[in-house]
Amino acid sequence: MKRLFLALLALAFISNPVLAGSRDKINMTKELRAKISAYVVQKKITPTTLKLKARRGHQLEDGIQLLDVPAEWGADLTKYKYVYAGKRILFIEPGSRTVVDAFKGIP
Repeated sequence: MKRLFLALLALAFISNPVLAGSRDKINMTKELRAKISAYVVQKKITPTTLKLKARRGHQLEDGIQLLDVPAEWGADLTKYKYVYAGKRILFIEPGSRTVVDAFKGIP
């Protein structure tokens, strides 16, 4: 019985991206990251202040406005939202508000 419980617990951990640290990092080229950074600067996106440092796999606190990903960044990214905070661009899974990926975007 103990083994079954541990096996089920391990399965839940592996299948839940929040518990597993969100292994599904977005695969982006340096060029795409540069394009995204340039967009944020050009459109003068106002940085958001976060109470806690957001890392991949963490949930954003309530009240943080999630921005729509522009289609020009690629169709595979439009399923996410994004936040510009602390010179970093965070990609968010909108249903769970979980940080899927983040990179330093603005010098």
